[in-house]
Amino acid sequence: MAKCLRLLARALLWMAPTGALGIAACVGSFSSGVTPAADAAPDGTSSIGEAGTSGDAGKPGDAGSSSDAGNLGDGGVAGDAGDFADGGGAADAVAAPCDLDAAFQAPQPVVGLATLASTARFSADEKTAYFALQPNDAGLDQLYQATRATLADPFGTPTPLTALNDALGESTPFVSADGKTIFYGHDEVSGGQRDIWFGTRVSTVATFGAPLPVGVVNDPADEDDYVSEASNQDLWFSSTRDGAAVLQIVHATYVGGGYGVPVAETEINSPTEGNYYPLVTADLKRIFFERGAAPAPVWTATRSIPSGLFTTPVVVNEVSTDPTANRPSWISTDGCRLYVGQGKPFITMVVATRPPP
Repeated sequence: MAKCLRLLARALLWMAPTGALGIAACVGSFSSGVTPAADAAPDGTSSIGEAGTSGDAGKPGDAGSSSDAGNLGDGGVAGDAGDFADGGGAADAVAAPCDLDAAFQAPQPVVGLATLASTARFSADEKTAYFALQPNDAGLDQLYQATRATLADPFGTPTPLTALNDALGESTPFVSADGKTIFYGHDEVSGGQRDIWFGTRVSTVATFGAPLPVGVVNDPADEDDYVSEASNQDLWFSSTRDGAAVLQIVHATYVGGGYGVPVAETEINSPTEGNYYPLVTADLKRIFFERGAAPAPVWTATRSIPSGLFTTPVVVNEVSTDPTANRPSWISTDGCRLYVGQGKPFITMVVATRPPP
């Protein structure tokens, strides 16, 4: 470096041709010592072009092209500006798959999910559905699952989750995002009070193990089967705990591998009408739920931060199209598809989609 500075000073003072050549030689020796940047990250967001192989960049009259990361060719003159179009820019922003501020379009039937004893909930890819049926019209809810190859295909023949079913009754299962934990309502006495139970498995193709009640979440009151798990693993469900006259939406915070005491969401609960099927979006800023007697529409409320209070709920008219009951059961991870269980006493699943952006 000291040698280069001396040559540069000499060139400036004497403007001798050998000084100019000395500058080029210095630039070449400096450039050749630059370590090439790594290739682009798998998501295409980090590198510029092929990440600046300075390689031959310092040779006079060589390597000034912008496609090789806008190197300083020709002894330090910028190339053709390193245009983004030539692979030198940040990756394109990912477009939203739908207009998240738009109303949902008219609900459409989910083929293969009709005459259910509970709403269906889904795997993260929406290709496996979990729900309850009453086999042989015995009046006892039992847990089942069904699959489909793509979102455009019908669901196939249901298969029972035999490791979870018993002689008392189970309903309204909800499976965690990783597919390894299932929560559901379990009858403590036949046809009577329900508590929340869970089962686990080692992979999404394994059988669930023997189920257990969810500890502190349950109390002598009714923890109904309207249970869901948020993206931060908090549980949301309906309960008559603390002397509530009707079912109230509560949530239990997941901390240190367990759940805290459930807390009522007073700002969205009606004290006189039942509040059911809480469903929180992945960003924790919007909740959907069912309220009241027929037509029991879907309601929604929002908040600005995940730990904040919800706004006053409003009815989601476009998905509350059944005259008897409309139960929100699943929102896709991108927020574009809302699944709703409609009808009484048996349930038909429909899905409503937001329009493209």
